[in-house]
Amino acid sequence: MSSHGKAKSGSRSLCLELQKDLQKTIPDLRVSESKQTCGLYEPGRNRFAYVYHRTDQDLIRVYFRGDSSVKLIDPTGHIDIQVRPKIESGWEKEFPYFFVISKSTEVDLATKILLIYSYPLSVKKSRQKESLKEYTVLIPEEIPDTTGLMEGTTRRIRVNVYERNQTARTLCIEHYGAKCFICGFNFEFVYGELGKGYIHVHHIKPLAEIKSGYQVNPIEDLRPVCPNCHAMIHRASPPATCKEIRKLIEENALKRNSHD
Repeated sequence: MSSHGKAKSGSRSLCLELQKDLQKTIPDLRVSESKQTCGLYEPGRNRFAYVYHRTDQDLIRVYFRGDSSVKLIDPTGHIDIQVRPKIESGWEKEFPYFFVISKSTEVDLATKILLIYSYPLSVKKSRQKESLKEYTVLIPEEIPDTTGLMEGTTRRIRVNVYERNQTARTLCIEHYGAKCFICGFNFEFVYGELGKGYIHVHHIKPLAEIKSGYQVNPIEDLRPVCPNCHAMIHRASPPATCKEIRKLIEENALKRNSHD
């Protein structure tokens, strides 16, 4: 791999095309060139991707920010997203995913992947903590304040980790939208700009199926739900399914209408 200036013309051209395409969404995009890479970032945020160039081939390899505990699903269907074979250092953990593009026709697909999966995770940790304050109330709420946690309680906390994983949340909401999967409540529709993007995320995979090495699938294992529906799911024991809560809502609506 080589720096941008020494890269083969095709490799350099792809990097420039990717930057230009990203600037359509990130007008203030900045590029930090080093010996081997071009780091992509927006002022005030962390780098979200590194472009590695070639001197011998007309291609680029793009490493991007992510969480290896989350199973990524290629939204384009045409880019092979790969995980590093070894993830040991801090940098490798922060940028565990990569893909290779060799044609101009793949640039817009690469841009989509970075905007969906990587750019949202580039918020600096101090700001990230502020943005996640709204999710600090755990569901289930009744996690006991004690050091002698029972196994079931520990497992519930683990599910909350999946539900509050920033990468998994982002991908789930990107797929389903920021409205309740059960009742359809949309915070932005009701509260305007204040409610834009606000929603809880519920982990639906049965605890008995969670094994060692499990990777949460944001599309199959998570659903966006409003806080009310989320609380009702966990009020039941064992937790109710989304379908069961939706059925309760519909049945009680029919009962109310029959009394009007």
